[in-house]
Amino acid sequence: ENESKKGNKAENGLDIIKVKATTGQFAKASDPITSIDTVFIDGNTMYIDLTYGGGCKDHEFQLIGSLAIAKSYPPIRGIQLVHKANEDNCRALVRKRLEVNIEEIAYQQEEGSEIYLSLEGWKERIKYTYQSK
Repeated sequence: ENESKKGNKAENGLDIIKVKATTGQFAKASDPITSIDTVFIDGNTMYIDLTYGGGCKDHEFQLIGSLAIAKSYPPIRGIQLVHKANEDNCRALVRKRLEVNIEEIAYQQEEGSEIYLSLEGWKERIKYTYQSK
């Protein structure tokens, strides 16, 4: 089941792909991502601007949070961005913004619950504080 939906545009002009984060085993297969350019969190949404090769097919993305959490304070959860290129052999550089609902990878779904998210391919940890509706 693919949560990617064609959306509107980000303020920087990038097309938005909506994704829902899940917890589970990291995927063994992921197509290459040229670069992760920006990562930030606003509320319970993580925004990831990224560049990848392609341009001829729709690509799918998933964000998986590790089931194992490091018992530090705040705790740390590894997260993996999975890229499925659907055998797109085109070579254009495509830039998109992923808009990821990250509520499922919160430490606890309660106001103020903090966790650091450690994204493969991104240098710094990202602090996420869960916000109740």
